[in-house]
Amino acid sequence: MSTEAERPRVDRTENAGNMAENILRGPNREAATPAQLVERLLKGSPITTNELNPMQITNLKNIAKTSFMATVVGIACFPIWGFADSQADEKISGPMKGLFWRVDWSYMKEKRTDGAYLEDMKKNLSSNSCLGGIFIGFGWNDIEPKPGEYNWKFVDSVVELARRYGKPYKLSVKAGIRTPEWVYNEGAQIFSYKKTRGARGWIKNPKESHIPIPWDPIYLKYFKKFIEQMGERYSGDYNCIAVTISGINSRSAEMHLPKGPEDIREWERLGDYKGKIVEATGKLTDIFADSFPRQQLCVHLAMPIKGMNTELKSILDYGVKKYPERFTAQDCQLSGKSDQSQGVIYQLIHDVKDKVHHGFQNVAGWTGGGLRDQGSLEMTVLNYIGVDAEYLEVAYDDGMNQDFCRRWVDEVAKAKQMGYEEYKASLIQNGKYVDGHRVKKALRQRRRRLSPQFQ
Repeated sequence: MSTEAERPRVDRTENAGNMAENILRGPNREAATPAQLVERLLKGSPITTNELNPMQITNLKNIAKTSFMATVVGIACFPIWGFADSQADEKISGPMKGLFWRVDWSYMKEKRTDGAYLEDMKKNLSSNSCLGGIFIGFGWNDIEPKPGEYNWKFVDSVVELARRYGKPYKLSVKAGIRTPEWVYNEGAQIFSYKKTRGARGWIKNPKESHIPIPWDPIYLKYFKKFIEQMGERYSGDYNCIAVTISGINSRSAEMHLPKGPEDIREWERLGDYKGKIVEATGKLTDIFADSFPRQQLCVHLAMPIKGMNTELKSILDYGVKKYPERFTAQDCQLSGKSDQSQGVIYQLIHDVKDKVHHGFQNVAGWTGGGLRDQGSLEMTVLNYIGVDAEYLEVAYDDGMNQDFCRRWVDEVAKAKQMGYEEYKASLIQNGKYVDGHRVKKALRQRRRRLSPQFQ
């Protein structure tokens, strides 16, 4: 049985927080100074959290130190960042476990304006017992369209639901093509490219995109500031257990950079791009670690540019050695199309699986047309348990599909009970096992046949 000192601070203040929440439910929405807010709090007058700007929050916290009542209200008044000042005596967040439901800004375009997604989420979170947590993804340009002006509405709405239903969550911000244009106006160096290949083959009439040079000092300066703001807002929340180490990316939070033939020539022109990418990744890892001192630090492993196997291992080793208790290695390409045990990223995770936390994100979904890219449930489970994975991030529609969630949980439990070798043997016996070498060979032949240079 844990002692009072060992219990998380959020538990020790539960009664006080409930009392303060009753005080906060009121109609007043006018602006107020920190002193006025404290005075009203001490008198039991209602206020609302949208009265507080960041400077007032900081000042109010300082004032609150002199008053028990203000301290109590501070805990409830800042449900997202209320424990930031007490992180030093908090334990490091536990690892991600089970199914994490991906709720990404880019997937909610048709729903986010009227808030319909919130009602869908409430229904699902209240009834889907298979979900272990929530993955909250968004673009930098979604939150800071203008320098120093932040719109956290989407993130806050999902965070509030996570807290209400007791779900841990992971934050993931995308830079790359989601870097705000004003960063370039401030002088950040641009890398222009055309994405010529997608997940399903070559793209006809590719459009030009651009990202910041990953090691550009101006880009890193402003991204660091954004990460710090994000940390100030959410790192104190006990439900926030993980954050993605991002910044070396193009279209997603994975470590993919433009890697076509023309792109590689441009990288080479910039000089020692491999070493610079490794150095920049180390800096970003430290920035996230400092801004989120309690959370798990999750890197979405991918080959940044072709031929960076050694450098990718160095990036992984840096996190493993410097943050062994908090580092999390993730492969975002989990599928059931074949045995993935020979894949580069899969093998990297296999090599460190006993040293750090690790998990997966599905390459596609089981809902709708994604099945042809995802493959069978059984082969996906085989690849999952092959490295003793701790969690799986699934697409929004899959997380809404409670039948699928139950099937996944049951199949993983069955596979773990059988053990990897016995489960694999059962798939072979039932004709459900797909050899990865054979699939890779066929895929290489297909790509060679469809490649424009052979047309």
